[in-house]
Amino acid sequence: MWSAAVTGDPALLLSGLTATDDKVRHSFLYVQVAVGEKDDLHLQPSSEGLDAVLTSLKIDHDFAETPGGTHSWLLWRGYLVDFLAKFSAL
Repeated sequence: MWSAAVTGDPALLLSGLTATDDKVRHSFLYVQVAVGEKDDLHLQPSSEGLDAVLTSLKIDHDFAETPGGTHSWLLWRGYLVDFLAKFSAL
């Protein structure tokens, strides 16, 4: 989830995961949440909210807040390179 545009409460968005058992919550191969520190005003807090909810649900994930950056392909291209390297290593 790069520059995740979550509206509302991320906990509500992911509430279905709360009701599932540990096996389902830990079945994701790789989850990545990333955002530029200068990304859109609501994108940074919503990405941080997703990170907090995933952490509280004990879902393994990586969270990255990169310097600079705006909501654009140039920012996501770096995330894609990182994601593919980690995902393909699984």
